[in-house]
Amino acid sequence: MTTEITAVSAPHLILPFDVHNMLTLYVASVTSEISGLGEVTYNSKANEFVVERLHLIEQESSSAETELKPEALQGFLMSYLEGKGDPIKLRFHWHSHANMSLFWSAQDDKLCQGWNAPWFLALVTNKKGEYLARLELREPFPLTLPVVVMLESYYDPALATSIAAEVKEKVKEKVYIKEPYQPKSWDFKDGCWVPNSTVAGTGPTQAREYSNATQEAEFEELIKDFKEKHGRGPSKKQRREMRERILNTPHWNSGDSTIPGDEWVAAMEHEFMAGKGPDYEQDNGWYGV
Repeated sequence: MTTEITAVSAPHLILPFDVHNMLTLYVASVTSEISGLGEVTYNSKANEFVVERLHLIEQESSSAETELKPEALQGFLMSYLEGKGDPIKLRFHWHSHANMSLFWSAQDDKLCQGWNAPWFLALVTNKKGEYLARLELREPFPLTLPVVVMLESYYDPALATSIAAEVKEKVKEKVYIKEPYQPKSWDFKDGCWVPNSTVAGTGPTQAREYSNATQEAEFEELIKDFKEKHGRGPSKKQRREMRERILNTPHWNSGDSTIPGDEWVAAMEHEFMAGKGPDYEQDNGWYGV
């Protein structure tokens, strides 16, 4: 018979919004270190500790250390018990390192090891808003575990509505519209490219729609060339790029077919040689496009 062993992760430490806000303000209010106690409960179902309340006690602090006064700590405990506080919850110690990085000092280790409770939580933070936490177990044997700190988010519906209204009023998002492909033809009279809808007359330069059949013929030709060059068919992405290239390439319309833009020079040369334009070799305005 074999027994399956399931790994169990260490509990998380939850800092609710109000506790986290209070802790941040405590740390920001002094230039030195600062420390205090807190009430914490354990949720076995969620496997997490939740800090319910923070307590600040009279202390002497510097930029390198913070120490609770023994008489102040004793006075706080008496007042806490008289106020019907639950000592079982008082198992959380917090302190800051001001502007320093986070680590467990020898003084921190001494404090954690000297706390008389079956379990105990300690947390160190700094002005950058960084957190480091540990769980100290005393039963059935001493054990120290690192604990992940989780900050509870806070949602203010009134603030969210206000911000949404302000953004709607002041922020206008640009919308970019891609113009559809419009076939063009060379107008020999004016010497420029014009949309097919504006080309008049009949014959070799008559306007024609760039038909679906012509597009498919070009598409199949590109696929054939690709296979001959690479020894395989194009991928879906490459096929999509081929179709976009066909649609975005200007085409010169003749009476018999629609010619891809990279062949329009030869077609124009044929038209000029047929007497439909000046001799471009003698024309200083021709740049040999």
